[in-house]
Amino acid sequence: MILQSQLKITLENGVSLSDDDIELLKALKECGSIIKTAKNMKISYKTAWDALNKINKNSELFTSKKNQGCTLNEKALELINKCEQIKKAQNFLVQKMLEKNINLEYISRIPLKLSAKNQLKVKILEINESIVNTDIIATLSTNEILKAKITKSSQKELGLKVDDEVIFIFKAPSVMIKKQDFSKLILPNIIKAKITSAIIGSQNCQITALTSDKQNLTAIIPNDVTMDLRLAVNDEIGVIIDPKDIIIGI
Repeated sequence: MILQSQLKITLENGVSLSDDDIELLKALKECGSIIKTAKNMKISYKTAWDALNKINKNSELFTSKKNQGCTLNEKALELINKCEQIKKAQNFLVQKMLEKNINLEYISRIPLKLSAKNQLKVKILEINESIVNTDIIATLSTNEILKAKITKSSQKELGLKVDDEVIFIFKAPSVMIKKQDFSKLILPNIIKAKITSAIIGSQNCQITALTSDKQNLTAIIPNDVTMDLRLAVNDEIGVIIDPKDIIIGI
């Protein structure tokens, strides 16, 4: 069985776009005119015109000039790209739920957001199984290596394979920071980053940093540690994560 979901987008001005509307915009992008778009979509010119006029009335997604056809602007192109990505992820999730026989009655309980600040996109290089646990060796796009240690049963349930792209998720308080000579440390989970902000509270400091592959990281460390390390914006640091503190999302 194959399931497919429907997507509905509501723009800032309140205009709602369905899957059919997005397909119409994509056809307009390829064809360059409403007449050609109508033929391509096998609909009447009036149907295409009415739909595109409704979309464009308050959204200004394309321009139409006599004898010059229609041109989509950057906002429209970005919208099409985002919708395609969301639709792909949506259908992938629905199919995975079906394959794994997930009880759909409980889907409404799945949180849409995670409290964990750190969510790194990685690609699996190795999967090393033991009796109880499995080490997942993954890489950032810059070839820096990270390892997560999860239970073997979790690995099997997730269906993880080499070359899968997954998310390494971990909380900010579990992140450790080294500033000097971190490149000499022999640790499995240390990656380079540059501090972009530091917010000092009454007891702790929130450090935000950017990895070498432009992903954000957040650490919560005591104020005295911040002072001892003399951390400041633009400092190059080593970020250390214990493999046991990482959970994996797909």
